[in-house]
Amino acid sequence: MQSPRLWARIQLSPVSFTVYEDSHILLQQYIEVCLQRSQPLLLDIELDYESFRTCEDYIRDMIYFSTLSVADEDEEDAIFDWSLSVDCDFRSTAYDKYLEDTIADLATLIGPTSIHTERWRTLYFFVPWRDPLTAADIWNMFIGTKSNLQSLSIV
Repeated sequence: MQSPRLWARIQLSPVSFTVYEDSHILLQQYIEVCLQRSQPLLLDIELDYESFRTCEDYIRDMIYFSTLSVADEDEEDAIFDWSLSVDCDFRSTAYDKYLEDTIADLATLIGPTSIHTERWRTLYFFVPWRDPLTAADIWNMFIGTKSNLQSLSIV
């Protein structure tokens, strides 16, 4: 608890929606504890949004797993193929809340007026390529000088 170096590496990646429902508050608390206990050390940050799901993917997964839960096991492949053909291009308030909270987690790590980014020594950023708009929103959060940043990896 009293070793700042143990708290100076912060890994952040969005969890699946079902895990998120139970863990969002804990994730923000984890970030805040790491920021507090690592002071004054520079931080190593890993943001892994590579597996971030789009709203359409989320809805399609919900359709697939809901249908699968009431169908025969031997229909799994057919249900999967069918779920891929469903038009899932519509809004979901549940997904919107998930996205909002995911961005809020990152905002906690960045801090007001990007204050915490001044402590970033390394940044490994796995971009959410499946969702270009979310990728752009996240990227825009990094605007500003990062005077202590020594290493940047964008994947």
